[in-house]
Amino acid sequence: MAPPLIVMRFDAGRAVGMGHAVRSVALAQALAARGARVAIAANAAGQAVVRGAAPGTAWPMRAARTPLALRRAWSGCDALIVDSYALGHGFEGACRGWAKRIVAIDDLPTRRHDCDLLLDQTLGRRPSEYRGLVPIRATILAGRRYALLRPAFLETRRRLRRRFRADDRRILVTLGGGDQSARLDALLAAAPRRTLPLSITVLGRPGRGARRAGVEAVAGDFGVAPRFAAADLAISAAGSTAWEMSCLGLPMVLMPIAANQRDVAASLARRGVAVRVAAGDAAGAWRVALALLANPGRRRAMSEKGRAFIDGAGARRAADAILALIGGRR
Repeated sequence: MAPPLIVMRFDAGRAVGMGHAVRSVALAQALAARGARVAIAANAAGQAVVRGAAPGTAWPMRAARTPLALRRAWSGCDALIVDSYALGHGFEGACRGWAKRIVAIDDLPTRRHDCDLLLDQTLGRRPSEYRGLVPIRATILAGRRYALLRPAFLETRRRLRRRFRADDRRILVTLGGGDQSARLDALLAAAPRRTLPLSITVLGRPGRGARRAGVEAVAGDFGVAPRFAAADLAISAAGSTAWEMSCLGLPMVLMPIAANQRDVAASLARRGVAVRVAAGDAAGAWRVALALLANPGRRRAMSEKGRAFIDGAGARRAADAILALIGGRR
């Protein structure tokens, strides 16, 4: 019996960011580790994310973006996994027959899906929120247990032993994928200059804001688990990166910059995993960051709560459910 073929359909880019691609790669890695054949249907930017986030993989990749293009690229598949705000019920229905099963990944229960399984890794999400939006027999995987993290985070987590000191000064800044240069510049411009020297690592492409002592800008690096492990604190958006930081016990100051991030930031703040500030409150973010650096006990508590909240095994659980759905090997 041949291993099941699973096609992953997603895109990346300045407009849509990198989150869809990165979490799809995490799920693809978990499926491949369980013996499935993986193929990628993505635009050029999405394919670049695969090469960066899963180096060494030899998955076939095609810029097949429509149901017709998918049929031309592959004669059929055991499951099609779709992760895109632009693709929903109509696209999924048009792929029926060619794909034996349809899996949808979403993070806002506002769109209809013609799927056999829906996955939403949002903190606090309940399956009941998708009733009426998916077929009545669809399986719904919802909540933090299915947070899609790449294997590197689980491996780093197992080795990591954090120390919390009053002289900690290493701050990691990231506002997610896409073009966030203006927001990064504004955030860095508000960074304090008259306190003890800070070591700031920025993931992204800031402009003038990075041109100051103690700031390192890193762009296009998907091997971020060691950077998260080395940091003492993060100022971050509240996208899927928040799950990665939680898994590694990195205390966070969260600035939700998109509608689907607001509930995540609020929920993590309520649970003591992070502190939330308004998206445009750069000065407030730095005030909170400095207060946390000066309070090792609070950071330790935040770290322990984050690690307990996200265990890093969500992609494995999701992969097992998908393979059970299609009768594939596990």
